[in-house]
Amino acid sequence: SQADIIIAHSGGCFVLDPRPEQRIIMIGVPYWPDRSIFKSLCIKIASDFYHHHHQGELVFWLHKTGWNAVYSLKIRTHFRMLRGRARGAHWQYKNVTVARNIHDAMCTPDLSRLPFTTPQNFVELPGHHDECWVDPNPVVELVQVTAPLAADSSTI
Repeated sequence: SQADIIIAHSGGCFVLDPRPEQRIIMIGVPYWPDRSIFKSLCIKIASDFYHHHHQGELVFWLHKTGWNAVYSLKIRTHFRMLRGRARGAHWQYKNVTVARNIHDAMCTPDLSRLPFTTPQNFVELPGHHDECWVDPNPVVELVQVTAPLAADSSTI
């Protein structure tokens, strides 16, 4: 609640309660018109497998997918995200930068279709939906460029 910048990833974008002056960076908003979340999730898993297989990272993929499976057991969290998504308050936030990874199977590539009520900043980043956990450097750079903090500020 004291942060100057809120960074939310995926379904976390639907459970925010920001103050009006806070900057928000939404990464991989799971919204794709004409595609169900279930279909997007299936495409994401297959795409991740294909990518990590060709990079020789199947052990990493198994580890990441295993942790995602454990996370999927947090049923109350998922219902909270689904209620937030249905309520739609996130489309009315101001001071938002939306980041989409170029190979994100969960977020529409046409960011103009995201139904924000006010204009937002849109940024495309390299990688797949979960890339911020693999390589956070583009997100760190985005924070520095999008909303530089005062030299004496220590909250992010």
